[in-house]
Amino acid sequence: MIARLILICSAVLAVPLCFGQSDSEWLDRARTVNVDDREAARQFLEAMQEEYRGSGDEYLRNGIADELQRVRSRRSVNIDALVERLELRLRFEKSVETNATERAEEILSDSVFRDSDEAKGENWIARALSRVAELFGRRERKGPEPPAVSPPSINARPLAYILLAALGIAIVALAVMAIRSVRMGKGSKRSDGHVRRSILDADEPDRTLDEWLILADKLQSEGRFREVVRCLYIAILLKLDGARLIRFERSETNWEHLAKIENSAAPRSIDYRRLTKKFDVIWYGDHEASVADCADLRTQYEELTEALKASA
Repeated sequence: MIARLILICSAVLAVPLCFGQSDSEWLDRARTVNVDDREAARQFLEAMQEEYRGSGDEYLRNGIADELQRVRSRRSVNIDALVERLELRLRFEKSVETNATERAEEILSDSVFRDSDEAKGENWIARALSRVAELFGRRERKGPEPPAVSPPSINARPLAYILLAALGIAIVALAVMAIRSVRMGKGSKRSDGHVRRSILDADEPDRTLDEWLILADKLQSEGRFREVVRCLYIAILLKLDGARLIRFERSETNWEHLAKIENSAAPRSIDYRRLTKKFDVIWYGDHEASVADCADLRTQYEELTEALKASA
């Protein structure tokens, strides 16, 4: 039944393709061409012959060829028959388009295609298929009519449940993605009140200890003290990682690293908690840093270096 509907729609759409899109234009030109001007008539007929060369209208093609032969043999030309043929084509095309439009309006006006409270809970898919079969299946038949076959009853309720479940899963997935995005962008509060932010951004490259120290010197020469504090704090963590006292993880926060330091054998001469808090306030709290803050972190890094050498 659906194949029949597609076939009918294709036939309707094919009508303009069969007759071309320029019948009206050629009709206007045919009405205004000066047949007494042999050159103008010849050019018009040759152009028209080229336009309708692949047309299925044999009558029109033969008429064009006959008139073109007449003008080439310097006989009088009469294109009234061509004008009448073009007018007939246009009338037929408009008639087909009008019938197709009326048919479409008849289908769409049917109650099958309108929402109705009475249709709730009923097998609307089966009814729609039945109505389409009724509208497009009417044709004259020779011989006895075959017994009517009712379309199979389709229970749409399980499909509706599946669609609702899929929609619910999609909504939950989008919500989870949105929450993760907010947490990655703004951080999330831990149980101890600290904001959870990764020590390195997701798109930030990995750097060695020496690269962080070089970057700190460069930034300090540019007066970017907040970034210097961050570089030196990360350098301290990498120094402890190099001594195999903690494991530096770029996805963990400064407070998570502090917890690992306090549970390790890291030298106790360094006040790691104070440094972590200073880093947190300056970097994540957007507080201004000073030369003294940079000097403090650098001194703590040097003291850690000496302490690790002494314990080696």
